[in-house]
Amino acid sequence: MTISTQLANTIVDPFAYADGDRVDQAFAQLRRESPLAVAQPDGFDPFWVVTRHADILEVERQNDLFHNGDRSAVVTTIAADKKVREMMGGSPHLVRSLVQMDNPDHMAYRRVTQGSFLPQNLRVLEARIRQIAKGFVDGMLAKGDQCDFARDVAFLYPLHVIMEVIGVPETDEPRMLKLTQELFGSADPELNRSGSAVGDTNTGVDTIQSVVMDFMTYFMAITEDRRANPRQDLASVIAHLQAIRPLAPLFAVGYSLGGNVLLKYLGERGEQSGLQAAVAVSVPFRLDQCADRIGIGFSRVYQAHFMRELLAYVRHKQQRFQADGKAAQLAALDDLGRLDEMRTFWDFDGLVTAPLHGYADADDYYQRASSRYFLGAIRTPTLLIQSSDDPFVFRHSIPEPSELSASTTLEVHARGGHVGFIDGHLRQPGFYLERRIPLWLADRLQMHPAPDIH
Repeated sequence: MTISTQLANTIVDPFAYADGDRVDQAFAQLRRESPLAVAQPDGFDPFWVVTRHADILEVERQNDLFHNGDRSAVVTTIAADKKVREMMGGSPHLVRSLVQMDNPDHMAYRRVTQGSFLPQNLRVLEARIRQIAKGFVDGMLAKGDQCDFARDVAFLYPLHVIMEVIGVPETDEPRMLKLTQELFGSADPELNRSGSAVGDTNTGVDTIQSVVMDFMTYFMAITEDRRANPRQDLASVIAHLQAIRPLAPLFAVGYSLGGNVLLKYLGERGEQSGLQAAVAVSVPFRLDQCADRIGIGFSRVYQAHFMRELLAYVRHKQQRFQADGKAAQLAALDDLGRLDEMRTFWDFDGLVTAPLHGYADADDYYQRASSRYFLGAIRTPTLLIQSSDDPFVFRHSIPEPSELSASTTLEVHARGGHVGFIDGHLRQPGFYLERRIPLWLADRLQMHPAPDIH
């Protein structure tokens, strides 16, 4: 069914949306009389109009049938579409982002940022987001009895939060706001780059392209910075590997604190870990208990060594920040005060780790970062290898079988120390981990082979 030209022209008319009532009446009529129909406004190619909620959901579910990339993601005129295709070698898109992608690219790229927006990971940012919100509320109060909410809050607050999540410096947020408004308000003389009404297709497309190029130039610099100073969180590493090798099976092996990070990640992500299997060895499941254990008996020798290394690491960071002119980072370390009297992990995590990473104190850090509280939510096949004589881990710190999910296998060996597990004899030692881990992962790969990529 094709709707009337008058109705079709209304739903692509920016002034109808400014009017409000006119566009509301148009869509109400469509939902009532033509909920699934074809529109062909003057100067536009025909397109489907879907106006009922249930139908929209059905379209969203059928990614193989309804594509993002075949045509422009926004309704555009025939002339503008032709201009863009000429500029982009046949592509209808000036920029290729998630909304212009279909699978497998869409899912591969989506994974890069998907984890950052999971509730459990956003909770890490909650204190900072509340601080940003308080700043905006204080700003409104400072304006007295009235403010322009759209200009002063609605535009800036969501942008500030999103920029915080993706790591754009706060000083660059006004620039991002300006570019965003110029891109999405390209037809609005109050927002577009020219400051006037767009008179012809070529000028409009050229203006949008110049904004896109400015976006690309800015984020290319951000990308180069990330390459020079990479973020080493596990989620970023996995997302990167998935993006460059979307069909390759991924496995992860973590040792000691790395195993704790891996298990916490697996529990937080559940079925969305992106890994086919994982192994964790000599894990300090309860960081508070392990901080206690390393301060007992001969283990204190290890603690003294680690504390010397940690203090040297902080001093090295201070020297690097000083040499590189990174005043903010240097100030954050200087604010920690004197660190020479630190002797234990509790000291270091209370004076350094907690304040630098947004925790209230060492107790808060240990509670929120210990993997033992996340084990029951693991859905990725996982092997845990522990030793009863580990000098850093109490026997009671090792979880009980009832705490583990059905996806997890726990091995507790009588001897093995901390990431040791050497057997055989002095002249011909054997290395259990080097045998056990590859064989276990190979079995998982046979049970769940990778898809054929040829």
